Amino acid sequence: MADTKITALTALTAADPANDVLPIVDVSDTTMAASGTTKKISVNNILGASGTATLASATITGDLTVDTSTLKVDSANNRVGIGTASPAAGSTLHIVDSDPTILLQGNQLSGLRYNRIRFANQPGSLNYEIYGSYYGSGGLYVADYSNSGILFGVSNTPGTFTERYKIDSTGVATWSNVGGVAGTAMTLNATGLGVGLVPSSLGGFGTTLRQKALPVLVDFLLKAVLVRAGLVFIQATTCPILQR
Repeated sequence: MADTKITALTALTAADPANDVLPIVDVSDTTMAASGTTKKISVNNILGASGTATLASATITGDLTVDTSTLKVDSANNRVGIGTASPAAGSTLHIVDSDPTILLQGNQLSGLRYNRIRFANQPGSLNYEIYGSYYGSGGLYVADYSNSGILFGVSNTPGTFTERYKIDSTGVATWSNVGGVAGTAMTLNATGLGVGLVPSSLGGFGTTLRQKALPVLVDFLLKAVLVRAGLVFIQATTCPILQR
């Protein structure tokens, strides 16, 4: 008897991968015939028949869930979760673990190599980079390619930022808003260190520091001299750094 082609099949619009079945010939089972035995198999049976699968490519239009929460792609919100089945709002990548760790490991054993994290505000640009070198000079580096400076601060509300410390593109360091007091607290530049003011060419460290802290120190020392006369002698008028 010749083979007969199956025709006029009705399209299946709502498949049940667990219960809808397909016919398949199990060639290892010869109980029905020498060529094999016809059996039924579900879509789930096919997908779970092997622990691994090799695909040339795959396109998933909906969510992707691996081992419940090991990996989750939230297609509706364009978020990726690792260790969570519900990536949080405000995140592109959300990692949950008792001790979350991101490991960057190079595979070169000679020459100067870097592990890098790069920041760009648009395609093709590079604004900042954090990188550590190994097999070479060593060290951890923070690079500012936008010449806008490296800032450290605090934020209690998303979208707000209070600057505490800044290194600008020329290397000038500024401490600001210290101890709840607004404004610049200290500046270090090529001239020197200024407390409360920017150091000037008139004396660098002494010019600015004496206007804030040294007057108090001088007053204290002079009073100590008066109390314990003969033990210490300070001639403030001949000591530039102590002059007011």
